[in-house]
Amino acid sequence: MFLTYAKRFTPRNVLIASFVINVAYLGFFNLTQPADTAVAHYIWDKMYWIFSPGWIFYFTVAYYLGRNEAWFREKLKKFRIVVYVLPVLTGALVLFVNEQGWITAHSSKRIDMLLFASSMILFLFTIAASMRKVPRVLEWCSRYSFGIYLLHPLLLAIFVKIPSSFGLQNLGLLSVLLQFVGCVVGSAIVMEIANRIPGGEYIFGRVGKRMNRSNTPTTKEIPTTPT
Repeated sequence: MFLTYAKRFTPRNVLIASFVINVAYLGFFNLTQPADTAVAHYIWDKMYWIFSPGWIFYFTVAYYLGRNEAWFREKLKKFRIVVYVLPVLTGALVLFVNEQGWITAHSSKRIDMLLFASSMILFLFTIAASMRKVPRVLEWCSRYSFGIYLLHPLLLAIFVKIPSSFGLQNLGLLSVLLQFVGCVVGSAIVMEIANRIPGGEYIFGRVGKRMNRSNTPTTKEIPTTPT
């Protein structure tokens, strides 16, 4: 269905339409309260994430980035300063909205996170496009990416349950760093152990193969027109 409309309309119109749909959908759940039933609370807390209006803008951006990668690279080079500044501005917007109490949920499914996540995608894409080889840390993360995605909510929940006497939740930015490192490394450890158990890879995902770094492609001259 998406490809049907993508062929009929320009990328700009499709991106704008998907953004409006995404904002309207998330805004409804961000800015309204559920009915006082268990089912309604579950939908407002978790279930609404599943449906396509909740992530259609990310899908659309990824589709056009992949389809017109060379063209996007040239545009990002041209507007490099804007790409570097946008994550700071959109990140400040998220903090401002949170401080004002307009949206207080700690979730990636917030209206303001659409702008922040999109600006980070462009920023990271720009950084990655300038690299001649994939850094080892990114290669390592890629190998365990599915397990990190799957297991990090569980590890975050465990971190919250750690007794306050340890004081790990009251260290400010250090707590954030501990959670980040703990979730990434902890997920990789669980995934590695699971892959050594028969059938474990079907539950936590299969560890990716190591990259043959001798054959890692380098950045080449790219055209400036969309494909």
